Amino acid sequence: MTYRRRLSQDTVRRRPAEVDLRPYQAAKSLLTGEDRRERLRFAQEHLNWNNADLGKVMFSVESRFCLYSDDRRRRVYRRSGERYRQACIV
Repeated sequence: MTYRRRLSQDTVRRRPAEVDLRPYQAAKSLLTGEDRRERLRFAQEHLNWNNADLGKVMFSVESRFCLYSDDRRRRVYRRSGERYRQACIV
C-alpha cells in the first residue's frame, strides 16, 4: 500500500522525538586488540625519554572550527544509553 501524502519538514523532525529518539554524533569504534598493542609498544619505546628528547617534539592543541552550519559529522538517532550499540557506531 502506498500513501501519497506530503509531509512537512517539521513533522519529519518531530516524529523521532515522539518515540524518544534524539540526534547524537555517532560513536567511533572502540580500540581493537591490535590498536592497543601498537599503543603499548609506542609507550614502551618512549618510556625513558628525558627532557632533551621531549624538547624535540612539537605538541599542538587541535580545535575544530565550523565555518558553515553543516559540520559533516555523522549523526545517528538513538535513545539515551544506546551510545555503544552496534547500530549506532561508525
